[in-house]
Amino acid sequence: MVYLNMDSLLVPLELSFLLFAAVYAQGTSNVALWKTASQSSNFGQPALRGVDGNVGNNAMESGSCFHTRKEYQPWWRVDLHQDYYITSVVIHNRLDHCCAGRARNIELTIGKSLDSMNQAGYLDGGLTTHTFTVEQPLIGRFVQLQLKGITEFFHLCEVEVMAYPSGTSNVALWKTASQSSNFGQPALRGVDGNVGNNAMESGSCFHTRKEYQPWWRVDLHQDYYITSVVIHNRLDHCCAGRARNIKLTIGKSLDSMSQAGYLDGGLTTTHTFTVDPPLVGRFVQLQLKGITEFFHLCEVEVMAYPSDSDEGNDVNSVDSNKTAVKEFPVNTTVISGIGGVCALVILGAAGILLKRKISNGYCHKADETSERQENCSRTGESSFTVQTMEPSLYEELSLRESKTYTELGNGWQ
Repeated sequence: MVYLNMDSLLVPLELSFLLFAAVYAQGTSNVALWKTASQSSNFGQPALRGVDGNVGNNAMESGSCFHTRKEYQPWWRVDLHQDYYITSVVIHNRLDHCCAGRARNIELTIGKSLDSMNQAGYLDGGLTTHTFTVEQPLIGRFVQLQLKGITEFFHLCEVEVMAYPSGTSNVALWKTASQSSNFGQPALRGVDGNVGNNAMESGSCFHTRKEYQPWWRVDLHQDYYITSVVIHNRLDHCCAGRARNIKLTIGKSLDSMSQAGYLDGGLTTTHTFTVDPPLVGRFVQLQLKGITEFFHLCEVEVMAYPSDSDEGNDVNSVDSNKTAVKEFPVNTTVISGIGGVCALVILGAAGILLKRKISNGYCHKADETSERQENCSRTGESSFTVQTMEPSLYEELSLRESKTYTELGNGWQ
């Protein structure tokens, strides 16, 4: 058992678990578990039940199957929240007394956006369990299943999407956000990761005052290659039509913002700005152009991968020929790309070095208690630096309360 000191919080680490997580992160896994799911209609069994991980309970009474109404070409879809290389999709049919034959003539489509869905498989007839094998893995975020050419109920009891990361992820999560004004819903709510709660009452949407050309912006804290920006509209009773004529700009600084996309008109639910070729940038801004209006959205996702450039980033490399370096700001943590394990946990197993810098306005004792001393004369950027041979296995996840990290000794390198 090993302990890391984060302020007064002691985090126990099981090294055997770390090693497992590090190895697990290398291969494919079911990336659909508990992701955002939707379906063409709901017959009392919501779409999320298709990705609840409950494989083997193939009766409707188990409460673990999705179910649409009887309609023409019903569909079910999962949003994986980022792009993956998808190698196969496994579907588990309902097998109780009446209805296994309903799931038939199933088309599988995969896409990086809902506007770019391509057929990846077709099942002519029915099934018990069926695997759609994607011989040449497809990069996609959205996976959809649809009954083609028939009017029928559609229900399955689990859908597994086997994949590995494509290298892009949502790099906006819990980053520094700002907006032109505040109408009781701060800018940070646009990057809280709460995809799917699209009502203002959820407390997960940003909201400006009514003004001319209102804007919202996120600072990614470093440069990234930005491949797309996904916006999720407010969908409650009154106000979806306010988000319209949206201009997307991206820049390495606020003085170098360039237009990367424009939505002429409004959006119903979700819109993806595809940035092709990718742009290098740190700042991403959305603005309503030419109108006086409130501006609110319920999530903004910036899909990107790290830039090769070190410009603007305070990074250190032990060996530039061998060691890739990535820096994360204060109040963030990182996790393994697949395993969901805090990188502060996985670092020891992966042979990564953590270094703590001095925080602005105060100092830290580098002792066992890591006490914070106020009114320090030393200043600087507060952050920790991760040095790893495999930086693609880690991504920023969410805010953490702890602000201090002691340096890991040579035994951890």
